[in-house]
Amino acid sequence: MGKTTIEKQIEVDAITEFRELIGEIYIKPHEMVRIFLIKYKNCSYNHIDLRFWNLNPNEFEDDIYDDEVEKEFTKFATKKGFQVPEKQFKKLIQYYLESEFPKNS
Repeated sequence: MGKTTIEKQIEVDAITEFRELIGEIYIKPHEMVRIFLIKYKNCSYNHIDLRFWNLNPNEFEDDIYDDEVEKEFTKFATKKGFQVPEKQFKKLIQYYLESEFPKNS
């Protein structure tokens, strides 16, 4: 039988030194992307975790895209996302910022 959500969280907490939310954006009325900085015990470097989160459908509001309005939702992490060492993530972002292709402003 599979592990419960609480059992999985206890295992993650046991190996995590710290986890800090860097930012989040709403991409759909029921979905958001969150970026965390994570430091694991017994690991010499930090990781960036970029993950999709689902929002509780019972709490939708029409102005969810309004950045000025702070809403409280029940958030559920999905399996969609990735982790990458912080140093590699910074290289990727620097590559994007220095690129010559057209950007929409």
